[in-house]
Amino acid sequence: SGAVTDEPRRFDASGLPRERASFSKVVADVIAAVDAMLPARVAFVSNMDSESFEIVDAYDHEDMGFHAGLVLATPDTFCIRHVTEEGARYTGKASEDPVYRFAPARTAFGIETYCIAPIVLSDGTLYGTLCALDSRPDVEIGDSQLRVLQSLADLIARAYEEEQLVRGLRKEHAELREASAVRDEVVREIAHDLRAPLSAVQGFAELLTTRDLVDDRGDQDVAVTSGNDAFKLYRNDQDTGNHWLRVFLDAGGSDTIPPQGIGSRVWVEAGGQRLLRYVGGCANYLGTPEASAHFGLGDAAQVDRLEVEWPDGTVTVLEDVVADQTLTITP
Repeated sequence: SGAVTDEPRRFDASGLPRERASFSKVVADVIAAVDAMLPARVAFVSNMDSESFEIVDAYDHEDMGFHAGLVLATPDTFCIRHVTEEGARYTGKASEDPVYRFAPARTAFGIETYCIAPIVLSDGTLYGTLCALDSRPDVEIGDSQLRVLQSLADLIARAYEEEQLVRGLRKEHAELREASAVRDEVVREIAHDLRAPLSAVQGFAELLTTRDLVDDRGDQDVAVTSGNDAFKLYRNDQDTGNHWLRVFLDAGGSDTIPPQGIGSRVWVEAGGQRLLRYVGGCANYLGTPEASAHFGLGDAAQVDRLEVEWPDGTVTVLEDVVADQTLTITP
């Protein structure tokens, strides 16, 4: 059969953001660009492993059922075996192609025109594919369009790696903030325990090196230092199945609110109960809890309403908060 072509379309890039976009936004923009650039009536971005691939985003002008979240099993690992770093590939008669006649989209949806570009990460790992498909045979896609399609696939790979890097930096930042809070506790303890400063330093040094033993499962643990005894960590290993919520406050450099929200009151409404916690800086002589509001919620898997009254009188309200997590709230 002869080549099938559509009227060329122009892609308007004037509305694209000039700052870093999220991975999902990059994928959506790529899909829009493919829709404008190619005559293929179906396109999608997939994330795959050896057993299946999941569609991340798609357009489907043939109403075949391609949509974000669709998972297709690929037990013969077609994509892993045939999608390589060689770049985008095209066939106009998939049913007659010795390779593409067994492609998942071909066997499941009767695809004839098959254009596929690998999304390869910097370490050589195959993230997935950028595909342009059509049930019509010989939909014309030229070499220059294939090169652009591969460039768009490479853009998706870099956007994914950038987002993973940002997530890692955020996690590292949170860990550094936690370490900074522990450092402040060390300073406060040494300042109070002038009779045995070396013991205090040793105890908190041991706490720093054993923090991985504190499981952060919502059941509170206890660390004990003593002027004349060894450091002790009592870990709570109960498994009651009950729910919990842990709330940290961040004043965010406010001139009217103390650091860590000291002096704030935190209410939660869950399971028909209204609970109150004060965020204070000290519990007793030479001892202190962490500066958080910790709530045991019983069988309530959600907090219906969370309210923070800051020391300067301002109020922050959150609703429908999922239990079993640690939150940091700013004014």
